[in-house]
Amino acid sequence: DAAVCAAAPGGLAGFDVTQVDGAAAPREPAAQRRFLRRGMGRGATGPKGRSQRPSGAGDLLAFLRGLGPDSRGRYLGEILAWDFERLEAVHDYIQWIFPTDEQSRHSLGAPVLTRELCRLAIEDGAVLASIRKSFERFCDFLGLEVVPGAASDGAPGLAVRKAPHFEDRVPVCWFTRCVGNHNWLRISRVLHCLRLVGLTDEAAAFLVCLEGLHKDGIPCGYAVKHWRRRAAAEVGGAGSRCPA
Repeated sequence: DAAVCAAAPGGLAGFDVTQVDGAAAPREPAAQRRFLRRGMGRGATGPKGRSQRPSGAGDLLAFLRGLGPDSRGRYLGEILAWDFERLEAVHDYIQWIFPTDEQSRHSLGAPVLTRELCRLAIEDGAVLASIRKSFERFCDFLGLEVVPGAASDGAPGLAVRKAPHFEDRVPVCWFTRCVGNHNWLRISRVLHCLRLVGLTDEAAAFLVCLEGLHKDGIPCGYAVKHWRRRAAAEVGGAGSRCPA
């Protein structure tokens, strides 16, 4: 059985996102930091194509409910049914299934999760269910799986762990030639989206699993600090605010 990477003990409360192992994270070499330059995203299969023409944002919430298409006429259920090869090769869907408050420089015309859209998403059970389903599918693409877990107080929770097909996904999702892997940028977006819409348990479980993968030898140490910052994004709801 695959070992559990980590359980999510009630979100990220108290988690230090600015330090590594209790100490300030060392500055990484410039060559390693380059993985965040969106113009250099690469996977094991080489340079990736991009959307060259702008597209209208359309009705993001209808898309997330599974009731409307994205700007290219695709529905959420259709995208989630794609095989791994297509999920890897196409680059203008991730901004729809995991929207954030930042304008994408990779896909012109991709939707932006404004303050109002964020508030509506948090209050919409169908939208949150779709984002959870997209998260599970994305984890599957990475060679991970979302499973039931238990929080530190014994309450029901969830965990993210290596799936049986993890090693098969390493060449595409976890391999790097010094400049990183474009799927690590996708991971940053997913963490950011989960936190913005209040899915803190999912964000916590994902982040702790990523930390575990690094400790197990995946060469993503220079990406971890960026993932921590994304996982610490403000979320909507009581005591916090949605993005502007």
